[in-house]
Amino acid sequence: MKKKYDFVFGIGAACLCSQMLRKMNLQFTSCPFDWLFGTDFSGRVDILTSGFADFINKEDLVFTGGRNGDEHNPCDIYTDTKNGLTFNHDFPQGVPLDESYPAIRAKYDRRIGRLMANLDRFGDILIVYVETPANTETTDAETLKKGYDKIAARFPDKNIDLLYIAVADDRREEAIGEHILKLSFNYKKAGGIPPHDARVLRTAVKDIKVRQTIPDRWWHFVFKMKKRLKRLKK
Repeated sequence: MKKKYDFVFGIGAACLCSQMLRKMNLQFTSCPFDWLFGTDFSGRVDILTSGFADFINKEDLVFTGGRNGDEHNPCDIYTDTKNGLTFNHDFPQGVPLDESYPAIRAKYDRRIGRLMANLDRFGDILIVYVETPANTETTDAETLKKGYDKIAARFPDKNIDLLYIAVADDRREEAIGEHILKLSFNYKKAGGIPPHDARVLRTAVKDIKVRQTIPDRWWHFVFKMKKRLKRLKK
């Protein structure tokens, strides 16, 4: 896929998608799905096309009993029973949900508002989905078509493409209609942490570019600097 877009964002399946897009200078804002685990492609499409209805309601959140093991950002892990999403990086460890929830809800409301504003603003859009290396999904062509049709119906005046990246032993490309590309290849990293080879995965989007105005370039620079400073503080 060699093309330019006004806006590119990922819908999952976990943090590796956003990490790839940011490293390749394709995503410059934090989006709602960036660091979330759980549910499948179809479920995430349903969340997006509903406008994030019933997303991260406090009454739907259940503590899994687990922690994320991140020494820089130790968090309790919660699952949203409404949609199956798991929040590994949001709820500070040991802090009661009643206390931590308002700030986290406000953060996701900002991300949702930003994403929906960008979908309203831009015309040529690419949505990316990346399977995790331990993937158990069986997302066939028909499933991708149904998901894309829902997206197209929700945003009828937009030119939207879908790039679905699947883990497989052999590399192959499958064009499904005019706007869907399923790219399958092996980006696993045997015995590694993380379990994917980030450099290999990034080859999937090496020919994709984002159009940027001068104000966009400035905003993207600021976004990257903020993220870099945040990492240095850790």
